[in-house]
Amino acid sequence: MLSILIFIALMLTSGYPLLLRLWPESDKLSRWPLAFLLGSSLITLELFFWIFLFRWPSNYWLLLFFITQIIVLWWWFDCWHFNWWVSIQQLSTSLKSWRRGNILVYFLGLLLLAQIVIGASVAWMKPVVHYDSLTMWTLKPALLLADPAGFFDGSSPHFQGLAGQPNYPWQIPLSVWLQAKINGELDPAYLNYIYYAYFLSALILIYSALKNQGRLKALIITNLLATTPLFFYHSWNAYADLPLAVYALAGLIAWLAYQRGKISPWPALIFWGLAFWVKNEGALFLAVALIILAVQLLQNGQWRKKWQYALMALPVLVWLIWLKLTGLGLAQTSGSLGWHPEVLMAFFSAFWSFTSWNILWYVAPVFLLLYYKEIWRNQAWRLAWLWWVGVLLSFLVVYLFTPAYLYAVEFTAIQRNIIILVPVLFLLIGLEEEKKDE
Repeated sequence: MLSILIFIALMLTSGYPLLLRLWPESDKLSRWPLAFLLGSSLITLELFFWIFLFRWPSNYWLLLFFITQIIVLWWWFDCWHFNWWVSIQQLSTSLKSWRRGNILVYFLGLLLLAQIVIGASVAWMKPVVHYDSLTMWTLKPALLLADPAGFFDGSSPHFQGLAGQPNYPWQIPLSVWLQAKINGELDPAYLNYIYYAYFLSALILIYSALKNQGRLKALIITNLLATTPLFFYHSWNAYADLPLAVYALAGLIAWLAYQRGKISPWPALIFWGLAFWVKNEGALFLAVALIILAVQLLQNGQWRKKWQYALMALPVLVWLIWLKLTGLGLAQTSGSLGWHPEVLMAFFSAFWSFTSWNILWYVAPVFLLLYYKEIWRNQAWRLAWLWWVGVLLSFLVVYLFTPAYLYAVEFTAIQRNIIILVPVLFLLIGLEEEKKDE
């Protein structure tokens, strides 16, 4: 257990100074998961350069690099003034405020705590047994650990190309690799806690985004997310879709703050831009956001002054160039572009499984019917929903016109794509009262 605590501490201490620089106005509770996301992206990107590009050995120099980096970041961004005593007093005040809660608040709090404990227990007991978990997210770091030199040798039994989906980004595999290096071995129980950390991050983010509207409402929505069967299942089954969902959620929280005039669009664009490093599908987050932002800036006549936002697309382009140069390619299946209307039935039927989503997809249409006028009148609210619909339609277009249609009609990946948008949808529904702000 110590190794996973060290792993999480490394991500938090690396990401926290970056967060204070990027988004100093962020809610204090949300800073923990946001720092974890930034730290995870930073550390794994650096590992990619260290291992893949420079081919340096993973010895004490790597450890020294990370320690030095944390010290420099905290010094450079002047984070040393953090007052732990004030933070402890604030936490104590927050805990005392629970005494004023009613019985329902206590019940929902205990229910959420029970779900968190159950998730932690399952993550500890369940081995990694699912096909994609084994062949993609676990086999890659296992091959790299077993034979670092052979990992880049096409004739080696440990060659990276032998793992499933070798053209997927490396944030999750390198997180697993780093945790295994800290632990001394690749232990499935510890591996599951990486995904569980993202699950907790999602719960903290959605609660912190809603708590100003009342603890009761925040707990109801957070419990609904935590108890959504397929979302909870992914808190320990070693897939990358739940981590991708957390980046989508973090980006949308920042996007709402930008649309309300509280911050610049950079935090949202950066979180959505980093999502591509988790999984290729994450590039859709940034693409949709940049299109919406470009239209806004053109309407306001500010495009020439704000063109630099388009630079966020550069990391995605660099990754695509890397795939081309290494011969890994972007496509996951062979075949050519075409029209596959059979996808439509599979796509929409994926939403109506009660065993996967509870009542979410029954509540969402009713909510839209009741509040569509208010949503349309509020710009921040409207553009947040527009981003969500844009990403959903992007998935549909990919399935309709590319060889990836097989993943839809065979029902192998389509529900995992839906998971990515579930926390965001809960947030959009839960924040309905905020449309009155404008």
